[in-house]
Amino acid sequence: MIMVSDRTKARTAHPDRAVRRGIYTVRRPFVLSLVFFVSVSADAFCSQNRDSHLVVEPSVIVLDGTNRNQQLLVTLRTSGEPDIDVTRVARFESFDERVVRLQGSLIRGVANGKAQLRIRYEEMSRDVIVSVQDFDSYPPVHFVHDVIPVFSKLGCNSGGCHGKASGQNGFKLSVFGFDPAADYSALVKEGRGRRLFPASPDQSLLLSKAMAQVPHGGGKRVSADSRDHEVLYQWIRQGMPFGEDHAPAPVGLHVTPDERLLRIQTEQQLLSTVKYSDGTQRDVTAAATYTSNAPHVVDVDQGGLVRVGEQPGEAAITVNYMGHITVTRLMVPRLFSGATFPDLPAWTEADFLVWNKLRKMGIVPSEVCDDATFIRRLYLDVLGTLPRPDEVRMFLHDQRAGKRDQLINEVLNREERSDYWALKWSDVLRVESVDVPAHEVDK
Repeated sequence: MIMVSDRTKARTAHPDRAVRRGIYTVRRPFVLSLVFFVSVSADAFCSQNRDSHLVVEPSVIVLDGTNRNQQLLVTLRTSGEPDIDVTRVARFESFDERVVRLQGSLIRGVANGKAQLRIRYEEMSRDVIVSVQDFDSYPPVHFVHDVIPVFSKLGCNSGGCHGKASGQNGFKLSVFGFDPAADYSALVKEGRGRRLFPASPDQSLLLSKAMAQVPHGGGKRVSADSRDHEVLYQWIRQGMPFGEDHAPAPVGLHVTPDERLLRIQTEQQLLSTVKYSDGTQRDVTAAATYTSNAPHVVDVDQGGLVRVGEQPGEAAITVNYMGHITVTRLMVPRLFSGATFPDLPAWTEADFLVWNKLRKMGIVPSEVCDDATFIRRLYLDVLGTLPRPDEVRMFLHDQRAGKRDQLINEVLNREERSDYWALKWSDVLRVESVDVPAHEVDK
């Protein structure tokens, strides 16, 4: 039995409605054959479209005390065509490195002022202004909002490292930072305070181990020029403050793009931004954690760079920062632009949703199935069994109009349907006989 994932989910949640809305009376969408296509490179795509232009995000770039680094996202946009990420192949130039320096597509502030950036791709270019302000003094580092996310990002407080019940080599952190007070005490007070040295932060055991300057079971976790090192260094330099109770806290997380069509064997840079309670925003692309629910379709590294494999499909990338979670949906169609997609009839809103999703994924549905195929699929999906031979013969010889609708109603009213779906949901919910009272089992 061949199913389409979206429709299968809808039918599992509402079997009556899924059957009644006419899915089986129209067609059962599935791929006729696996269609391979040659992905068009961004270079060739650009040269053939004169109305292409570059979009740089964020549109307003301000580097201040709290947001001292900013990841850029550069998109090639053409009318009527899917967007293409060119962040990793574009060229970046800073007109004043005394104010702003570039590390690939990452902007780093150096001093207060304004600087012009030029982003080039092929024959196109885009100029943006970067404003750097309040850069003279590093803002107060908050242990909960700034330091713990670094530990979580580096895996220090995971169950396989210092987050274990017994800790690791005499140093224990709470799993994923659920107990900040205990973590703070372990860092600042335990071990006679030997883990931190405010007079010379780089000589602190916390940093020297993380940088592998002294033996460390977890190996090198940070480099001297990384944002993680800067946060930990400044926190120690400021005297290891726990942070004010009324300090701005994260209230929301946004990822760009939130949905995109991608070609096979391409890349897509994500841009993660967290919003704080005081209205400010901060780029946390390098500080957030990323997880793909379908690595065989698209995989993602901890810098937010998505890599598309050779298999079409759909994946959701989960982005997590300080307990705030958001998702970006990435689709790798079988057929891309230029593919012929039939004009499909629709009787309900659900039909429109299904056809639109199939069109996005480049999955061309099959023709309307014959009566023999219809009755087989109906019985399997609703009752979990095949129809009897006499039921099949009776249905095939029936010449009445609307016989499929009538058969659907008859099958839905059969007692076996309740038993089958009770068993199906028991499997989904992992119901076991030991969990059900004896008098309920007797019933």
